[in-house]
Amino acid sequence: MGRIDVIISAHRAHQTLPRTLASIAAQNILSEISVVVVDDACPEGNYNDAISPFKSRMSRALTPTTLSQVLTRWQFCDAA
Repeated sequence: MGRIDVIISAHRAHQTLPRTLASIAAQNILSEISVVVVDDACPEGNYNDAISPFKSRMSRALTPTTLSQVLTRWQFCDAA
Protein backbone atom coordinates (compact mmCIF):
# COMPACT_ATOMS: atom_id res chain seq x y z
CA MET A 1 0.00 0.00 0.00
CA GLY A 2 1.24 3.51 -0.77
CA ARG A 3 1.73 6.33 1.66
CA ILE A 4 -1.34 8.36 2.61
CA ASP A 5 -0.92 12.09 3.29
CA VAL A 6 -3.59 13.84 5.35
CA ILE A 7 -3.51 17.63 5.45
CA ILE A 8 -5.82 19.26 7.99
CA SER A 9 -6.38 22.98 7.64
CA ALA A 10 -7.43 24.04 11.13
CA HIS A 11 -9.09 27.35 11.95
CA ARG A 12 -10.94 27.60 15.24
CA ALA A 13 -10.83 23.81 15.40
CA HIS A 14 -9.90 23.31 19.06
CA GLN A 15 -13.13 21.37 19.66
CA THR A 16 -13.07 19.21 16.49
CA LEU A 17 -9.36 18.56 15.93
CA PRO A 18 -9.02 15.99 18.76
CA ARG A 19 -11.89 13.92 17.28
CA THR A 20 -10.32 14.12 13.84
CA LEU A 21 -6.92 13.01 15.11
CA ALA A 22 -8.49 10.23 17.19
CA SER A 23 -10.19 8.89 14.08
CA ILE A 24 -6.90 8.90 12.17
CA ALA A 25 -4.99 7.35 15.09
CA ALA A 26 -7.51 4.47 15.22
CA GLN A 27 -6.69 3.34 11.67
CA ASN A 28 -4.96 -0.02 11.32
CA ILE A 29 -2.66 1.42 8.63
CA LEU A 30 -1.25 4.21 10.82
CA SER A 31 2.30 3.40 9.71
CA GLU A 32 1.27 4.41 6.17
CA ILE A 33 -0.28 7.74 7.21
CA SER A 34 1.40 11.12 7.43
CA VAL A 35 -0.63 13.94 9.03
CA VAL A 36 0.08 17.65 8.72
CA VAL A 37 -2.02 20.02 10.83
CA VAL A 38 -1.94 23.52 9.35
CA ASP A 39 -2.82 26.27 11.83
CA ASP A 40 -4.76 28.67 9.62
CA ALA A 41 -4.01 31.77 11.76
CA CYS A 42 -6.44 30.83 14.50
CA PRO A 43 -7.01 33.79 16.84
CA GLU A 44 -7.35 31.43 19.83
CA GLY A 45 -3.73 30.31 19.55
CA ASN A 46 -1.97 27.19 18.31
CA TYR A 47 -3.16 23.59 18.54
CA ASN A 48 -0.40 22.13 20.72
CA ASP A 49 -2.89 21.14 23.44
CA ALA A 50 -5.09 19.35 20.90
CA ILE A 51 -2.15 17.58 19.25
CA SER A 52 -0.13 16.55 22.32
CA PRO A 53 -2.30 13.53 23.34
CA PHE A 54 -1.60 11.97 19.91
CA LYS A 55 2.14 12.61 19.68
CA SER A 56 3.16 9.34 21.33
CA ARG A 57 1.01 7.20 19.02
CA MET A 58 1.61 9.29 15.90
CA SER A 59 5.11 10.60 16.65
CA ARG A 60 6.50 10.03 13.16
CA ALA A 61 3.28 10.88 11.36
CA LEU A 62 2.07 14.09 13.02
CA THR A 63 3.49 17.46 11.98
CA PRO A 64 2.06 20.76 13.19
CA THR A 65 2.79 23.77 10.98
CA THR A 66 1.44 27.22 10.20
CA LEU A 67 -0.12 28.58 7.05
CA SER A 68 2.80 30.98 6.56
CA GLN A 69 5.25 28.04 6.65
CA VAL A 70 3.20 26.21 4.01
CA LEU A 71 3.04 29.29 1.76
CA THR A 72 6.78 29.80 2.12
CA ARG A 73 7.40 26.21 0.99
CA TRP A 74 5.08 26.66 -2.00
CA GLN A 75 6.82 29.88 -3.04
CA PHE A 76 10.19 28.15 -2.77
CA CYS A 77 8.97 25.25 -4.91
CA ASP A 78 7.52 27.62 -7.52
CA ALA A 79 10.80 29.51 -7.74
CA ALA A 80 12.80 26.35 -8.40
